[in-house]
Amino acid sequence: MKRTLILLLFLVGLGVIYLLSTNHSKANTSIKLADRSFMEVSSKDIHTITIDAPSRPMIHLSRKENDWYVNLKNKVSKNVIGNILSALDRMEIQYVPSKAESNTAKMRMEKFGLDVKTYDEEGNLLSDFMLGTNTNNEYGTYVLNEGADQAYVMHMTSHEGGLRGFFTHDIKDFRDLGLLDLDAEQISALSIDYPKDVENSFLITNQRGNYKWGDDNASGMSQKIADAFFKGFQNLNAEQLLNHFVHKDEIIKKIPFVKINLALNDGTETWMNVYPEVDVIGGYNTKGIKDLTTRHESYFVHASWGDFYKVQDRFLRQYFVTPSHFEP
Repeated sequence: MKRTLILLLFLVGLGVIYLLSTNHSKANTSIKLADRSFMEVSSKDIHTITIDAPSRPMIHLSRKENDWYVNLKNKVSKNVIGNILSALDRMEIQYVPSKAESNTAKMRMEKFGLDVKTYDEEGNLLSDFMLGTNTNNEYGTYVLNEGADQAYVMHMTSHEGGLRGFFTHDIKDFRDLGLLDLDAEQISALSIDYPKDVENSFLITNQRGNYKWGDDNASGMSQKIADAFFKGFQNLNAEQLLNHFVHKDEIIKKIPFVKINLALNDGTETWMNVYPEVDVIGGYNTKGIKDLTTRHESYFVHASWGDFYKVQDRFLRQYFVTPSHFEP
């Protein structure tokens, strides 16, 4: 009997300890559904995202049909915006930090936090949260909903690492690196001009799929080859955007190796001046196609819309042709 009483008291004691520890845990980690409202937003409803970081200009991302634009001006990289939307869609709670850990995370947010807001097509606020630092092991990121007390550690199960890297880009890093993406039907005329090799320069016009030389003569031109060439001005992408490159102004004052000019049916014109990197850095002098070598791995490109890029040879080489390229 005495042994039974001792066992009973022992069990009661364990119960008291459990209840005390549970109450202590609840006091230190309060979970409220309202604190997790940022998880309930679907990317298909998001049309505007703002990212405000301390001491940096606010980033404004907006959707127009199937494309996104940064600060209502430049198209956003599909890869960058895709990562952000995926993070907003798929992030989930890794764990609920203790009250002490949550308070530390909130203190760090005052200095390093990113204020992220999303809006629908009518401009209604969908979510408003602070994205904090990553955890010590870099596998999660502290997130605090606007007006909430409890921070959460969020992650994506298919992604190794925190979520913060998806949102911490400079404006230039958001930029789409696409240079040209034109259908042949949009181009009324194109010229490939070699300033240091004039005799190999040429102009071709496009009249509803009927291609002619600039003198309005189609003699000696393969219509099939010309059509394929006009269809090649799609999905041309740069390697880097170098608007702040220290030698930019010096380079664009030089005579380019080639000028690519495209007259469009809407009355506008697009052009790109191309400078081989080996000419700028290696002291080479590329006058014409015959001077192209394996050293020509990349080019600096100054575009008509004012941007300055670095583009790989494998993307540009297809445009470096002479009139003989179009012979039947």
